[in-house]
Amino acid sequence: MGEATPDRFTSQTYPVTVHGLEKHGDTTIVTEAGTVGCDVTLHGELGEASQTLTLKPTYVNCTAFGFLSATVAAEGCHRLYHVTTKLGADRYQAHLDNTCPEGQSIKITAGTCKLEIKGQTALTTVDIDDMTTSPPSLNDITIKDTVEGVKYTVTQDGFGCPFGGTGNKTDGQFTSHGALTLRGYIPGTGTQQAIHIG
Repeated sequence: MGEATPDRFTSQTYPVTVHGLEKHGDTTIVTEAGTVGCDVTLHGELGEASQTLTLKPTYVNCTAFGFLSATVAAEGCHRLYHVTTKLGADRYQAHLDNTCPEGQSIKITAGTCKLEIKGQTALTTVDIDDMTTSPPSLNDITIKDTVEGVKYTVTQDGFGCPFGGTGNKTDGQFTSHGALTLRGYIPGTGTQQAIHIG
Protein backbone atom coordinates (compact mmCIF):
# COMPACT_ATOMS: atom_id res chain seq x y z
CA MET A 1 0.00 0.00 0.00
CA GLY A 2 1.31 3.45 -0.86
CA GLU A 3 2.25 6.08 1.66
CA ALA A 4 1.92 9.85 1.73
CA THR A 5 4.96 11.47 0.14
CA PRO A 6 6.63 14.90 0.27
CA ASP A 7 8.47 14.02 -2.94
CA ARG A 8 8.71 16.75 -5.55
CA PHE A 9 9.46 17.33 -9.21
CA THR A 10 13.11 18.40 -9.25
CA SER A 11 15.97 19.27 -11.58
CA GLN A 12 19.72 19.74 -11.22
CA THR A 13 19.40 23.43 -12.16
CA TYR A 14 16.57 25.97 -12.36
CA PRO A 15 14.68 27.14 -14.21
CA VAL A 16 14.09 24.17 -16.49
CA THR A 17 11.52 23.95 -19.26
CA VAL A 18 9.49 20.75 -19.49
CA HIS A 19 8.19 19.36 -22.78
CA GLY A 20 6.10 16.38 -23.77
CA LEU A 21 4.32 15.03 -26.86
CA GLU A 22 1.28 12.76 -27.08
CA LYS A 23 0.70 11.32 -30.53
CA HIS A 24 -2.83 10.83 -31.82
CA GLY A 25 -4.43 7.94 -29.98
CA ASP A 26 -1.84 7.77 -27.19
CA THR A 27 -4.14 9.68 -24.87
CA THR A 28 -7.85 10.12 -25.47
CA ILE A 29 -10.73 12.02 -23.95
CA VAL A 30 -13.55 9.51 -23.57
CA THR A 31 -17.17 10.69 -23.49
CA GLU A 32 -20.69 9.29 -23.80
CA ALA A 33 -20.42 9.77 -27.58
CA GLY A 34 -17.04 8.13 -28.00
CA THR A 35 -13.44 9.28 -27.99
CA VAL A 36 -11.51 12.42 -28.90
CA GLY A 37 -7.95 11.91 -30.13
CA CYS A 38 -5.36 14.57 -31.01
CA ASP A 39 -1.66 15.21 -31.32
CA VAL A 40 -0.92 17.10 -28.10
CA THR A 41 2.18 19.10 -27.22
CA LEU A 42 2.74 20.02 -23.58
CA HIS A 43 4.96 22.76 -22.22
CA GLY A 44 5.77 23.92 -18.71
CA GLU A 45 8.53 25.23 -16.47
CA LEU A 46 9.97 24.35 -13.10
CA GLY A 47 11.42 27.33 -11.27
CA GLU A 48 12.17 25.30 -8.15
CA ALA A 49 11.50 21.88 -6.66
CA SER A 50 7.74 21.47 -6.36
CA GLN A 51 5.06 18.87 -5.55
CA THR A 52 3.16 20.20 -8.56
CA LEU A 53 3.92 20.51 -12.25
CA THR A 54 1.84 22.68 -14.58
CA LEU A 55 1.73 21.83 -18.30
CA LYS A 56 0.05 23.85 -21.04
CA PRO A 57 -1.50 21.64 -23.76
CA THR A 58 -1.93 22.45 -27.45
CA TYR A 59 -4.23 20.17 -29.48
CA VAL A 60 -3.88 19.60 -33.27
CA ASN A 61 -4.91 16.97 -35.86
CA CYS A 62 -7.96 15.94 -33.86
CA THR A 63 -10.73 13.46 -34.61
CA ALA A 64 -13.81 12.73 -32.52
CA PHE A 65 -16.98 10.61 -32.41
CA GLY A 66 -16.44 9.21 -35.91
CA PHE A 67 -15.90 12.65 -37.48
CA LEU A 68 -12.63 12.90 -39.41
CA SER A 69 -11.99 16.44 -38.24
CA ALA A 70 -12.44 18.05 -34.84
CA THR A 71 -11.07 21.04 -32.98
CA VAL A 72 -10.01 21.16 -29.35
CA ALA A 73 -9.33 24.65 -27.97
CA ALA A 74 -7.57 24.72 -24.60
CA GLU A 75 -8.52 28.39 -23.94
CA GLY A 76 -5.72 28.77 -21.40
CA CYS A 77 -6.60 25.61 -19.45
CA HIS A 78 -3.64 23.72 -18.00
CA ARG A 79 -2.91 20.29 -16.58
CA LEU A 80 -1.71 20.54 -12.99
CA TYR A 81 -0.14 17.34 -11.63
CA HIS A 82 0.21 16.83 -7.84
CA VAL A 83 2.55 14.11 -6.55
CA THR A 84 0.60 12.37 -3.78
CA THR A 85 1.84 8.84 -3.12
CA LYS A 86 5.07 6.84 -3.43
CA LEU A 87 4.31 3.29 -4.55
CA GLY A 88 7.86 1.97 -4.61
CA ALA A 89 11.28 2.66 -6.06
CA ASP A 90 10.85 5.35 -8.76
CA ARG A 91 7.07 4.76 -8.88
CA TYR A 92 4.53 7.36 -7.80
CA GLN A 93 0.90 8.29 -8.08
CA ALA A 94 -0.51 11.76 -8.58
CA HIS A 95 -3.80 13.47 -9.09
CA LEU A 96 -4.66 15.89 -11.84
CA ASP A 97 -6.38 19.27 -11.86
CA ASN A 98 -7.79 20.81 -15.02
CA THR A 99 -7.19 24.49 -14.25
CA CYS A 100 -8.86 27.12 -16.43
CA PRO A 101 -9.02 30.92 -16.37
CA GLU A 102 -12.30 32.29 -15.11
CA GLY A 103 -15.05 31.81 -17.68
CA GLN A 104 -12.89 29.55 -19.90
CA SER A 105 -12.93 25.80 -20.61
CA ILE A 106 -11.56 23.19 -22.99
CA LYS A 107 -13.94 23.40 -25.94
CA ILE A 108 -14.39 20.50 -28.36
CA THR A 109 -16.20 20.78 -31.69
CA ALA A 110 -16.76 17.81 -34.01
CA GLY A 111 -19.37 17.95 -36.77
CA THR A 112 -22.67 18.86 -35.12
CA CYS A 113 -21.34 18.13 -31.60
CA LYS A 114 -20.01 20.71 -29.17
CA LEU A 115 -18.92 20.22 -25.57
CA GLU A 116 -16.77 21.87 -22.94
CA ILE A 117 -14.66 20.64 -20.03
CA LYS A 118 -14.47 23.22 -17.26
CA GLY A 119 -11.93 23.46 -14.48
CA GLN A 120 -12.02 20.65 -11.90
CA THR A 121 -9.67 19.24 -9.31
CA ALA A 122 -8.38 16.02 -7.72
CA LEU A 123 -8.94 13.76 -10.73
CA THR A 124 -7.37 10.33 -10.26
CA THR A 125 -5.47 8.17 -10.98
CA VAL A 126 -2.17 9.24 -12.56
CA ASP A 127 0.83 6.87 -12.51
CA ILE A 128 4.34 8.33 -12.77
CA ASP A 129 7.62 6.49 -13.35
CA ASP A 130 10.89 8.28 -12.64
CA MET A 131 13.48 6.96 -15.10
CA THR A 132 16.51 7.94 -13.02
CA THR A 133 18.18 4.56 -13.59
CA SER A 134 18.45 5.24 -17.34
CA PRO A 135 21.62 6.69 -18.89
CA PRO A 136 21.88 10.44 -18.20
CA SER A 137 20.86 11.37 -21.76
CA LEU A 138 17.61 9.46 -21.31
CA ASN A 139 16.63 10.61 -17.82
CA ASP A 140 12.99 11.58 -17.93
CA ILE A 141 9.59 11.09 -16.33
CA THR A 142 6.77 9.07 -17.84
CA ILE A 143 3.13 9.74 -16.96
CA LYS A 144 0.13 7.51 -17.61
CA ASP A 145 -3.41 8.76 -16.97
CA THR A 146 -6.39 6.60 -16.09
CA VAL A 147 -8.63 9.41 -14.91
CA GLU A 148 -12.37 8.84 -14.50
CA GLY A 149 -15.31 10.97 -13.41
CA VAL A 150 -14.38 13.92 -15.61
CA LYS A 151 -17.29 16.36 -15.79
CA TYR A 152 -18.24 17.95 -19.11
CA THR A 153 -21.17 19.77 -20.67
CA VAL A 154 -22.65 18.99 -24.09
CA THR A 155 -23.66 22.38 -25.49
CA GLN A 156 -24.80 21.20 -28.95
CA ASP A 157 -26.17 17.83 -30.05
CA GLY A 158 -27.10 18.22 -33.69
CA PHE A 159 -28.11 15.81 -36.44
CA GLY A 160 -25.78 12.81 -36.56
CA CYS A 161 -24.16 13.66 -33.26
CA PRO A 162 -24.08 10.52 -31.07
CA PHE A 163 -24.68 12.21 -27.72
CA GLY A 164 -27.91 11.49 -25.86
CA GLY A 165 -28.84 15.15 -25.59
CA THR A 166 -27.29 18.33 -24.25
CA GLY A 167 -26.50 19.05 -20.61
CA ASN A 168 -24.05 18.14 -17.90
CA LYS A 169 -22.34 14.72 -17.92
CA THR A 170 -20.08 13.03 -15.37
CA ASP A 171 -18.81 9.98 -17.29
CA GLY A 172 -15.76 11.55 -18.94
CA GLN A 173 -12.30 9.96 -18.86
CA PHE A 174 -8.72 10.93 -19.68
CA THR A 175 -7.14 7.63 -20.72
CA SER A 176 -3.58 6.84 -21.82
CA HIS A 177 -2.87 4.01 -24.26
CA GLY A 178 0.83 4.71 -23.83
CA ALA A 179 3.03 6.63 -21.43
CA LEU A 180 3.64 10.35 -21.90
CA THR A 181 7.37 11.11 -21.69
CA LEU A 182 8.37 14.46 -20.17
CA ARG A 183 11.87 15.83 -20.71
CA GLY A 184 13.57 18.91 -19.30
CA TYR A 185 15.75 21.44 -21.14
CA ILE A 186 17.86 24.40 -20.14
CA PRO A 187 15.89 27.47 -21.34
CA GLY A 188 17.05 28.98 -24.62
CA THR A 189 19.20 25.98 -25.51
CA GLY A 190 18.72 22.52 -26.91
CA THR A 191 20.55 21.04 -23.94
CA GLN A 192 18.61 18.36 -22.12
CA GLN A 193 18.42 18.73 -18.37
CA ALA A 194 17.32 15.69 -16.35
CA ILE A 195 14.14 16.07 -14.32
CA HIS A 196 13.00 13.56 -11.74
CA ILE A 197 11.02 13.10 -8.54
CA GLY A 198 12.78 13.07 -5.21
